[in-house]
Amino acid sequence: MANHANNAVEAGATKQEILEAAAISVEFGGGPSFVVVRDNLLDFLEEIGQDQLSRSAHMRQKVLPLR
Repeated sequence: MANHANNAVEAGATKQEILEAAAISVEFGGGPSFVVVRDNLLDFLEEIGQDQLSRSAHMRQKVLPLR
Protein backbone atom coordinates (compact mmCIF):
# COMPACT_ATOMS: atom_id res chain seq x y z
CA MET A 1 0.00 0.00 0.00
CA ALA A 2 2.81 2.43 0.85
CA ASN A 3 4.47 1.94 -2.53
CA HIS A 4 1.21 2.53 -4.39
CA ALA A 5 0.43 5.63 -2.32
CA ASN A 6 3.91 7.07 -2.91
CA ASN A 7 3.64 6.41 -6.65
CA ALA A 8 0.22 8.05 -6.73
CA VAL A 9 1.54 11.18 -5.03
CA GLU A 10 4.53 11.33 -7.38
CA ALA A 11 2.16 10.97 -10.35
CA GLY A 12 0.15 13.95 -9.10
CA ALA A 13 -2.86 12.25 -7.53
CA THR A 14 -4.96 14.33 -5.20
CA LYS A 15 -5.93 13.18 -1.71
CA GLN A 16 -9.45 12.52 -2.98
CA GLU A 17 -8.17 10.35 -5.84
CA ILE A 18 -6.00 8.32 -3.47
CA LEU A 19 -8.90 7.81 -1.07
CA GLU A 20 -11.20 6.75 -3.92
CA ALA A 21 -8.65 4.15 -5.05
CA ALA A 22 -8.36 2.93 -1.46
CA ALA A 23 -12.15 2.62 -1.23
CA ILE A 24 -12.13 0.37 -4.28
CA SER A 25 -9.37 -1.78 -2.78
CA VAL A 26 -11.46 -2.19 0.37
CA GLU A 27 -14.39 -3.40 -1.74
CA PHE A 28 -12.24 -6.13 -3.26
CA GLY A 29 -10.08 -6.91 -0.23
CA GLY A 30 -12.68 -6.79 2.51
CA GLY A 31 -11.90 -6.32 6.18
CA PRO A 32 -8.12 -6.73 6.02
CA SER A 33 -7.89 -4.00 3.37
CA PHE A 34 -9.96 -1.68 5.54
CA VAL A 35 -7.54 -2.15 8.44
CA VAL A 36 -4.56 -1.30 6.22
CA VAL A 37 -6.29 1.84 4.93
CA ARG A 38 -7.40 2.89 8.39
CA ASP A 39 -4.09 2.24 10.12
CA ASN A 40 -1.62 3.24 7.41
CA LEU A 41 -2.96 5.21 4.48
CA LEU A 42 -4.77 7.86 6.48
CA ASP A 43 -1.64 8.43 8.59
CA PHE A 44 0.48 8.62 5.43
CA LEU A 45 -1.77 11.24 3.84
CA GLU A 46 -1.78 13.28 7.02
CA GLU A 47 1.99 12.98 7.32
CA ILE A 48 2.79 14.21 3.82
CA GLY A 49 0.27 17.01 4.17
CA GLN A 50 -1.96 18.87 1.80
CA ASP A 51 0.91 21.05 0.60
CA GLN A 52 2.76 18.15 -1.04
CA LEU A 53 -0.46 16.77 -2.55
CA SER A 54 -1.29 20.19 -3.98
CA ARG A 55 2.19 20.54 -5.50
CA SER A 56 1.89 17.09 -7.07
CA ALA A 57 -1.48 17.89 -8.60
CA HIS A 58 -0.17 21.23 -9.88
CA MET A 59 2.84 19.52 -11.49
CA ARG A 60 0.57 17.00 -13.18
CA GLN A 61 -1.49 19.78 -14.73
CA LYS A 62 1.64 21.39 -16.12
CA VAL A 63 2.87 18.12 -17.61
CA LEU A 64 -0.45 16.65 -18.73
CA PRO A 65 -2.97 19.44 -19.25
CA LEU A 66 -6.54 18.35 -18.77
CA ARG A 67 -8.77 19.07 -21.74
